[in-house]
Amino acid sequence: MYQENQAMELLDYALRRAGVDPAHYILGRQPAAGETDDRSVLLKESDGTWKYCFLERGTERRVARFESGYDATNFLFWKLTDQASYWQYREEWEASGSR
Repeated sequence: MYQENQAMELLDYALRRAGVDPAHYILGRQPAAGETDDRSVLLKESDGTWKYCFLERGTERRVARFESGYDATNFLFWKLTDQASYWQYREEWEASGSR
């Protein structure tokens, strides 16, 4: 079963292992002051859908919406790494003591 919290932790782990600077993305929350330029943002909306956007000078660009967290997290991973799925890092992530 897909568990959102674990998937977001795995996504963060996989992005870092793939060489993506954590300063280039925000997962699961609204951007804070000072985080409004050149960042990809992925968060769950109050209606249960997921939203991806790229912040450019405080303006949301390239907005995409998803019905499932699975699709949203895979989209962000693909967008930032050009790899199809972050699930290839799951066993390594679990072995590292995360869960």
